[in-house]
Amino acid sequence: MDSSEELLWSVQVDHQLFALQKLDVTGDGREEVVACAWDGQTYIVDHNRMVYTCKEGRNSPCLVYVGFNHKIYVYWRVGLERMEPTNLLRILDQRPAFRGLLAQLGLGE
Repeated sequence: MDSSEELLWSVQVDHQLFALQKLDVTGDGREEVVACAWDGQTYIVDHNRMVYTCKEGRNSPCLVYVGFNHKIYVYWRVGLERMEPTNLLRILDQRPAFRGLLAQLGLGE
């Protein structure tokens, strides 16, 4: 290693990493290091070299939103009561007013 490649610090992790990025996770203007492993484990390393992990040893539903302002929002432990596909025409067809409007337009059965 020559003088231009001096190692400043390192952190040992227990997983095989596939992505590494610097990102201002806290919004304080300073960039933290975010590392992602193949099994879903995510590490965030702050300026004090403290390592934070985003997995409890099991999968947890989360929502990741990437904004156009160079920020990533992670909502962890997101749970939905239910989620099922819906057909708008089927719902509207159950309403008599909708069927009447279609008939007026000549679009009924």
